[in-house]
Amino acid sequence: MIDSFLQIFLFVSIPVPIALLFRGRAEALLISPLIGLATAYVSGMLHLFFNIPTVVAWLVIILSSYVLILRSKSLRRLLAENWKRPLATLDYSIIIVGFVFVFGFIWRIPPPLGWDARSIWLFLASWLIEDSQVYVHAQQMPGVLHPGYPFGVPASIAVAWQLNGGVENLWSGVRLVAVLTLSVSLLTVKTLVNYLGKNFSNGYQVLVTLFMTPVLFLVYAGFARNGYMDPLLANLIALASVCMLTLIENNALTPDARRWLLTLSGISLFCATSAKQEGFWFSLMLVISYILVDKKSTSRMKLALASFPLTSFLIWKASMLAVGSTEKGDASGIITKIPEIFDPTSEARKIYGTIIDRYFDAYLFVPTPLISIFAFTVLLAMISIGRKANIGLLFFATFVWFGNWLIIFAPYMFGNLRSWIDGWLATSFDRIVTSQLLFTYIFAAYVFVNLTNPQTLDSNESEKSSPSEVNA
Repeated sequence: MIDSFLQIFLFVSIPVPIALLFRGRAEALLISPLIGLATAYVSGMLHLFFNIPTVVAWLVIILSSYVLILRSKSLRRLLAENWKRPLATLDYSIIIVGFVFVFGFIWRIPPPLGWDARSIWLFLASWLIEDSQVYVHAQQMPGVLHPGYPFGVPASIAVAWQLNGGVENLWSGVRLVAVLTLSVSLLTVKTLVNYLGKNFSNGYQVLVTLFMTPVLFLVYAGFARNGYMDPLLANLIALASVCMLTLIENNALTPDARRWLLTLSGISLFCATSAKQEGFWFSLMLVISYILVDKKSTSRMKLALASFPLTSFLIWKASMLAVGSTEKGDASGIITKIPEIFDPTSEARKIYGTIIDRYFDAYLFVPTPLISIFAFTVLLAMISIGRKANIGLLFFATFVWFGNWLIIFAPYMFGNLRSWIDGWLATSFDRIVTSQLLFTYIFAAYVFVNLTNPQTLDSNESEKSSPSEVNA
């Protein structure tokens, strides 16, 4: 228990000074684990190419940032100012909710039971603490599945293990995934309430926080408890979605607030691409939809946003090259088979029918609420367009919602996954739908909170707020 706690504490706390350059204490504590994850992802690639121990590369990057902060007077002043910023009522509720979940739920997580967690993610982590050549050899062993998966979270687990003696600890590995997921859940709620709830009472803000955090974090709770990446990926997509919805809908954002939301969404998309292979495609759908819809951000800002998931994708592909992976992905094969959708007798159409029968007609737990909630939310948003909402928000949500279904369906209909459709439907399909589930909930929550806001944040109030007063 103590070793597990120390490993997680060191991993999430060491990047805090860097996180304080972005925002105050409450946000810094939530952003710090994501900075640790992103840095571990880069460190893992350095390990594979140059045989630098993953934890050494991670510490060098973090400590180099410390040196940069200490040498810069402006950065030192910014760090001190953000640390001294007073906590608001919402901050206290965030801290309390996080404390309850960490000590009431996360510490009760059993050893990882899920096959994916043990055989993919923890397997990768166990070899990332070894010599890089040993890692390459392990990935090429007969029977090893998915050697080319992104390894952002396994690299984070490896760093956490090495920070406290280099001992593998399956409990700490699963708990670290839970801590990352919880941090993103709380950050998502805080971002939503901060930018839409300026005129809400403190009690209303706390109520929204207490209600939404379990919805986000505990969705598919069995997966979260067993070390699966899907809840983490879904929360990262949800966080980016909140940022983009706010950027599209809120006309009164200051340039500094806009840059911050773009940065936060970029960090979440970078981490999403590093977490799972479909994270890149969900991220790409968000970025493309945002670029097409948003008219307020500059082309340079949009290009900068797109660079986050693209850079993470290149790290993933570079790591595959380093380990000699033979997995080439399935995108090209899917594209060539798409014309099958126009043939009623094709295998793709048969599989589509199987998914509808098995998942939408017989198994109504997820799809029916998703469709109903999305349709009802669109109706509410359309009613509110005349008063508050931006039509671009509707276009963005619709593009992403239908695009996500295409991303979810395509591998099963046109890719290699259709060779074992019954098995995939029983194991991975519902986990992948988690990202769509949370996007739908976030869109509904965004519209609901916006509609219940007594008045929108006007431009005069926004202009009076300093950049440091606009919280994430």
